[in-house]
Parts: sequence; structure tokens; C-alpha cells
Amino acid sequence: MSDARLLLEAKRHCRAGALAILAEEEYSKAFVLCICADMRRWDSVIYRSLTDHGSKQAVSQMMLRYWVWLQKNLKAVSEMNRSSFIPAQPSVLPPQSEFDAMVEDGKKDHIKRRQRDKLKQRMLYVHIDQNANAIHKPDNLPEGGARQCFDDTHSFKIITEYALTKLLPGFAVIAI
Repeated sequence: MSDARLLLEAKRHCRAGALAILAEEEYSKAFVLCICADMRRWDSVIYRSLTDHGSKQAVSQMMLRYWVWLQKNLKAVSEMNRSSFIPAQPSVLPPQSEFDAMVEDGKKDHIKRRQRDKLKQRMLYVHIDQNANAIHKPDNLPEGGARQCFDDTHSFKIITEYALTKLLPGFAVIAI
């Protein structure tokens, strides 16, 4: 993440975005391993998912979507409680149908269609069409796209560190 920040500040947007997505994948591995350690689970399905970019990206993107939902829900309940004598307790889980949609969208977008992995590849490689024409060059990514990759990864880093703090007493956050 610190290298991605340096590249972003140096206006090397494509490399910054790609490196941020690579960092996101590493945080995703840590997040999954944290959950597996807590559940005392290790098997071939987990192992395969940790070696597949789409699976790691699906985990991080689904958790980011959940994170946004959670923040909106906590804010709405807090607003509601401002004028209530008996405070409502916020839910930390979305309705089942919304949760299922988050999971299905993550599978469809990042495991099946590999959207995030394709974005990372577009930021790293020149793509050639069937007529040998360069159809994409990495320098085409605007700063906003790279910044969004960086911001998403930073948010997921916070989620991962929260999970690690719960599992490992004394865990210190990673400065970037």
C-alpha cells in the first residue's frame, strides 16, 4: 500500500491502481485465514480460494459492500435514536435477501466475470486485438480510477485489521 501511495503521488496511476489491487488480494488472504483460524478450518477449498485472484477479490469486494451497508445502517439507527426514549439496537446483519444478493453479485462479478482481475490486468498490460492493434495501454487509466482502487484497498485493510485484532490480542495495525 505504501508503494501504491508513492506511485499515485507520482502520477503513475495504472501501476498505483494495480499495486493497490494486489495489496487488496493479500489483505483478502489474511482476512480469510483469520476466519479459518477462528473456525479451525483448513481444507482444499480454502487453499484453492487463496490461490485464485477472483475468489480473493470477491471476498474483499463483498466485505466492502457489507461495510457500506453497515455504516448506513448504524447511521440511520443513530439518527432514529436521537429522538427516541428507548434506543433501538442496530442490526449488524442485512436482511437475508440483501446478504444473499451481496454474495451472488460478488460471485458473478469477481469469480465468474473476473471484473476486478481484468481491471488489474488492464492497468499492467498492453492488450492486443486479433489484428495486432494495441487496444489498450496501461497509461489510459485516469487518476480517479487509481484512487478508487487505493481507497477500496485501504477500507478493506481496516476491515482485515479489525478481524485480526479480534482474533489476535495485541495485534498492531500496519502503517501505510
